[in-house]
Amino acid sequence: MPYNNEELQPQNIKKFILHSNDGGSLSLTGARAFNQVLIYQSIFDDSIRVTANIVDTGNRDAANGVSLEEQDDLNLTTGEKVELIVVDSTANKQELLFEGENELCLEYTSHNSSTTMIETEHIHLCHPDVIKNELESSYVVQCYEGKISDIVSKLLKENLQTEKECYADPTLNTLPISGKNEKPLDICTLLATKAVPELSDQLAGYFFWQDYEGYKFKSIDILFGQNPKRKMIYNNSTYIPASYTNKIIDAAFSNNLSLIDNLRMGSLSQTKIRTFDPYTNQYVTNVYNSEDTYNESNNAMSVPPKFGTFMGLAENSSRIINQIYNTGIRPPGSTLEKQLETAKETTFNIDEIVRKSISRFRQSVLFKATIKIHGDFTIFPGDTIECVFPEVSSKDLRLAPSKKKSGKYLVTDVAHLINAEHCFTKLNIVRDSIAE
Repeated sequence: MPYNNEELQPQNIKKFILHSNDGGSLSLTGARAFNQVLIYQSIFDDSIRVTANIVDTGNRDAANGVSLEEQDDLNLTTGEKVELIVVDSTANKQELLFEGENELCLEYTSHNSSTTMIETEHIHLCHPDVIKNELESSYVVQCYEGKISDIVSKLLKENLQTEKECYADPTLNTLPISGKNEKPLDICTLLATKAVPELSDQLAGYFFWQDYEGYKFKSIDILFGQNPKRKMIYNNSTYIPASYTNKIIDAAFSNNLSLIDNLRMGSLSQTKIRTFDPYTNQYVTNVYNSEDTYNESNNAMSVPPKFGTFMGLAENSSRIINQIYNTGIRPPGSTLEKQLETAKETTFNIDEIVRKSISRFRQSVLFKATIKIHGDFTIFPGDTIECVFPEVSSKDLRLAPSKKKSGKYLVTDVAHLINAEHCFTKLNIVRDSIAE
């Protein structure tokens, strides 16, 4: 996208201001102050990340006549507040406003260089909640009881004291939490592996992340079961058929079907769980099949991919998990009488939840693709999209949709790249199965 002739700034960047720790501020939207901004959101990250490449020539107007490095001027170090407003390439010109509760913090700088004429900085920004998570005032020292989804909301609001919204799929199971000076975001990430959705006790495993909309604590299977938010096509034409919302400019495919890795994780084979109950002083051994976690909410035919069939690998156990039942350990209840009522019961179903959660997480990222589209800020991690890719085949010279590659995908990573001329969005997308 060309420069605005009057302001000499990229049209996709509406505001970009650094507020110095010393009290000054500097707008970077004029005089070619930077060459690109990358906004990154991921289902595997508890913060929004922004990276900007700044080229400071010292060319300032009277209102912004400060330097990035001079001690008497801006004196850029780390921990500065940053405000940023960007607009995408869609017809609606969707904006991302990083100010107020969404303002950013300068985490660190890298690859800085300088000459007698130019100062170059790569600045890396995060959400201030990530910084607050490191402070003693946020540490979890109290005990929480109740549904895991409710505990996550309390940790974010009461300990982290975030101003962002928390969107959590209600959980079926409860789990007492005893604070031992842990960090709230770390506990939320840990609880994601122990959560069972209210939708079904046959499912397990959540993702916990932060994006522009807020914090998300979402069931893996509920995410995969969503209706697609966008329908995209990859073709050799600039024309987009009426039923599609986006054109895929570029695509690359990969997978996590490493035989050894999947055997070690038990994601496509059997898992044996050996548990010891300190109350009865007995060992219990159970064997679970990875196919049990495939159901109607999965992407394709509700069946796992076939592998090692001539060796019968799917029918063999390749992972052993050793656990100890928590019978009588921190039973729920605020009084001794209440705790004694459940003192002989386990407070967490290790056999079912741990095995399913580990297997489901690995299965969810078996098949991956990276696609590039024109900038679209309305797509977030955790959304599902429908993609149509062509089939390259010697059987038919016409390009037909690929039955194997086309279908519904879950968006795991979203990266918006904005520079002086373009605004693009790259998506990492995954699925847990493919059509036969």
